[in-house]
Amino acid sequence: MWFTPNFFAGAIAASLVGMFLGPMFPLVMTFTGKVVPRPLVSGAVGWIGASGALGATFLPYFTGILAAKYGIGVSQP
Repeated sequence: MWFTPNFFAGAIAASLVGMFLGPMFPLVMTFTGKVVPRPLVSGAVGWIGASGALGATFLPYFTGILAAKYGIGVSQP
């Protein structure tokens, strides 16, 4: 997506990435309820939610630091 000079092709690529990565969090939460033993489900879902929030907070921050130092090419498409 970064190396495509066409705006519309990049927009379509970004949409496809979002479409395929968007359902991952709800799917993992649902799958956890089926895999983890019943007494541990609430704790496991809490850890998954906290990990998702932590990643949503710190990963963009670290990506910005790397992009400031090495350029925008370090960002994943």
